[in-house]
Amino acid sequence: MNENQYGGDPISYFIPSVIFKAYWQKFMFVELGGSYLSKTGDSGVMNDSLNPDGKVFMLAGLGAKISRLEISLRTYVKQPASYGIIQVTAALKF
Repeated sequence: MNENQYGGDPISYFIPSVIFKAYWQKFMFVELGGSYLSKTGDSGVMNDSLNPDGKVFMLAGLGAKISRLEISLRTYVKQPASYGIIQVTAALKF
């Protein structure tokens, strides 16, 4: 879910990503990849040019591994100024 730039209801997205991870030291890693942003619903806005749909974005991030827990922060690079997309993820490895 992302906030609608026009102040209306939130907009839901389906965002599949392909991410390559390279470990630096045993507890730090760098992520590079891309994501495809596709809206799953209608934003209800007539001129919807500020809400991305059907766009591919490159992403970069940093993360840390603490025992079996991995936490990472990613942001999209070379995005238009109106798209402020940041992803925070946590994964528990078994």
